Amino acid sequence: MVLSRSVFTAAIAWALLIGGGQALRAQDAPDYAQVVETAVSASIRPAYDSVAEAFAELDETLSARCRAGNTPDGPEVGRAFAGAVAAWGGAQHLRFGPVMEEDRYLSIFFWPDPRNFTSRHLSGLKAALGDKPLSAESLAQMSVAVQSLSAFERVMTDPEQASEIGLPRCDLALAITANLSDKATATAAAWQEGATYPLLLTEPGAENPLYRDDREAMSELFKALGSGLQFLSERTLLPVVGASIEAARPRRAAFRRSGLTMMHLQAMVTGLEAYYLEGGIADAVAAGNPEIDARIRDRFQQLSTTLDAIEGPFAESVVDPDQRSRWRYALTLAELLVREVNGGASAALGLSRGFNAFDGD
Repeated sequence: MVLSRSVFTAAIAWALLIGGGQALRAQDAPDYAQVVETAVSASIRPAYDSVAEAFAELDETLSARCRAGNTPDGPEVGRAFAGAVAAWGGAQHLRFGPVMEEDRYLSIFFWPDPRNFTSRHLSGLKAALGDKPLSAESLAQMSVAVQSLSAFERVMTDPEQASEIGLPRCDLALAITANLSDKATATAAAWQEGATYPLLLTEPGAENPLYRDDREAMSELFKALGSGLQFLSERTLLPVVGASIEAARPRRAAFRRSGLTMMHLQAMVTGLEAYYLEGGIADAVAAGNPEIDARIRDRFQQLSTTLDAIEGPFAESVVDPDQRSRWRYALTLAELLVREVNGGASAALGLSRGFNAFDGD
C-alpha cells in the first residue's frame, strides 16, 4: 500500500509522539493557562495589531495617490503593499478565532488559487455588482477572490487586466484596500483585552462554548504552530521548489507579480519563530524536553539563514542550479520542523497533534 504524503507525515508525527517518552503525569504538565496568556498578550495581539496598522497604511497611501489623480501603481503604494504583505505573513499561521469569522481569512489571503479564481472573478465583478455602487461594503458581499491581497496585487501590477474589468482602476483598488483594512481592524479589535474570544481562551470551563479546560485552549494555540509550519512546507515551498529543476513551479508562488515572494516567505518564517519563542511555547517545551526545544530553535535559525543566503530574483533562483541546494535545504528544514513540533514538542507539552487548520482543504 502506498501512503499519501499527508498520511505519511501524520504517521511520522504519531510515531515521534509515541516514542517521545511516557505521557506526562498531571503534576509534570506545563502551566497551560500561563502559556495561553503569554501567547495572546505577547504574540497574537501584537501580530494582528501590526496587520491592522499595515493595512490601514496601505489604504491611506492609496487614497492619497488616487486623490491626486494618479494610478494605483506608484512606488509609495508598492512600499505600503510590501508592508501589508510582510505583516500578514507574520500572522497568517494564526488561522483560528476571529480571523475565521465572516470569511476574513480567505478575504485577506485567497491562496493558493490553482484555478485562477482571482482573475476570473475580477473579470466578472462588474456584472456581479449589477446596480450596486463599487465600495468596500459592496465588495465585501462579493466572492472572497476579489477582496484579497492577491486581487489588489492584480489591479496594482496589471493595468491591462484592470482595464478589462470595466471599473475605474483606482476605485476598484480603493474598494479592495478599504475592505481589507476593515477586516484587519475588526480582527485586531476582537483580540484586544476584554474582548470575547481572548476571554474564551483564557477562561475555559464547563460553561465555555469552545474550551472546557486550559489544555483545550493550549491545544488550539499549539495546533496553529504545527499547521503554520505544515502550510509553509507543503503548500508554500514544496509545490514551488519541486523535487527537481524540471518540477519547480515558480509561477505558483504567492505575490510573484509584485516581486514580494521572498519577503512574504521570510515573514512567514519570522512570524512562526516569534510565535514559538515569544508566545511562551518554547519555554514550556524546554521544561519538558530541552533537546527538542534546542533542535526547534536551531532549525528556525538555519531556515532563516538559508533563505537569507538565496540570491537574485525569486523565480530565477528556484531554477538556478547553483541555488537549488539552498532551496532544497530550506524545504528539508521546514519538513523537519513539522515533524519535531508535531512529534517531540507535542509530547513534551502533553498534547496530541490533532487535526490541522487546513486538513481536507
